[in-house]
Amino acid sequence: MSKAATIWITGASSGIGKALCIHYEQTGFQVIASSRNDVNLQEAFAEYSNILCLPCDVSDEADVHRAATIIEQRFSNLSHVCVNAGLCEYVDVMPIDVAQFQKILNVNVIGAVNTVNAALPLLHKTATESGINGHIIAMGSQVIFAPFTRSEMYGASKAALNYLMQSWRLDLAESAIDVSIIHPGFVDTPLTRKNSFSMPFLQTPEQAAIKIATAVAKRKRSFVFPKRLYAMLLLSRIFPQFWQTLMLKGQRAELLLPTHSNNMTSKQDDA
Repeated sequence: MSKAATIWITGASSGIGKALCIHYEQTGFQVIASSRNDVNLQEAFAEYSNILCLPCDVSDEADVHRAATIIEQRFSNLSHVCVNAGLCEYVDVMPIDVAQFQKILNVNVIGAVNTVNAALPLLHKTATESGINGHIIAMGSQVIFAPFTRSEMYGASKAALNYLMQSWRLDLAESAIDVSIIHPGFVDTPLTRKNSFSMPFLQTPEQAAIKIATAVAKRKRSFVFPKRLYAMLLLSRIFPQFWQTLMLKGQRAELLLPTHSNNMTSKQDDA
């Protein structure tokens, strides 16, 4: 493995992120694992002395740049960054809780911007010195391929992430930096364990990590798995009315309209 093979993975304390860190460490990469919770991070990699645990909050721009500075000081290079940190919350009651939505966007979208912005100088430097393109890998979701009940906030954030990465690929093409977007199906993680609905083709994080790493090695622009789930989701486009009927048989957000007082008094300016 090349000395320049250094990967920074966010959202690394559990699930796909943790599995990817272990996979890359075992295949010879220098691995930097980041998560907001330092305790969980240290526990996750207590047995892996070659994985650098670097806590940071991706929604905090200054904190992410602090982490990037430490990476530069420790390794002097960065060949890959995996934008994996994510937050999922479902809509139980309508209208949407704007504060909750903002929290999701701050992690899933702004967090991605903060991470990539901080990593770009290191990726470009490594690509220039090694002659091998830097690589941005973003963890999307198959939720963007079909509308699901209660998924307005999470789905919108992942759709925004997808567009962000697709555009970044164009603008970074001449800067020796590749961009890949991964769209997993259901993976057994702390996030999906909160789901109360059926999750077809559920995979373990370890199974997902192997598939993702294989796609990353091939520098795939986009990678969707499992294909069987993707084929099912295509029904929403081919038969939209059938999909809506199917979705409405499951859980959905309850509409609770706020009441506004009719006894409000208004003050008029003196003319």
